[in-house]
Amino acid sequence: NREALLYEVEQFYEKVLSKKTNAEVMKVFVSIKKTNKYRIILLSATIDVVAEVIAKHLECEEFYSTQLGYKNGVCTGWVEKDLLGKKYEILKDLGITTMLSSFYTDDMSDLPVLKLAKEKNIVIYPPYRKKWYRLNERWKWNTNFIEV
Repeated sequence: NREALLYEVEQFYEKVLSKKTNAEVMKVFVSIKKTNKYRIILLSATIDVVAEVIAKHLECEEFYSTQLGYKNGVCTGWVEKDLLGKKYEILKDLGITTMLSSFYTDDMSDLPVLKLAKEKNIVIYPPYRKKWYRLNERWKWNTNFIEV
């Protein structure tokens, strides 16, 4: 059931995810949260129970993620709504279609959202390093790269 999934994800967060946070990104996030000037939205293609736990630990009240199907509180094992490559559509549905002050991503499918951002922040994993740098050169963006 959904509650059991949330419990397992909480355990996974405590044992694994909490130890893999990117210090640089977290420092910026905490700073932004303190100013209380910006609307912070977590958009993730991860499944809903994982996004919910991460959002809780980040104290991020607004999040959108891939939705699993549930029937009578029990996961059906099917994806109801996949967010991969569809983050721009979520922002559009929220009425956010103009310049974003800042956006963080590690996923190429987020390019439509990245194009809207004044401050572009790309978390780069080694296999995608060259691809991101080439893309940045082509678009002539002023990008903050966070290499992991």
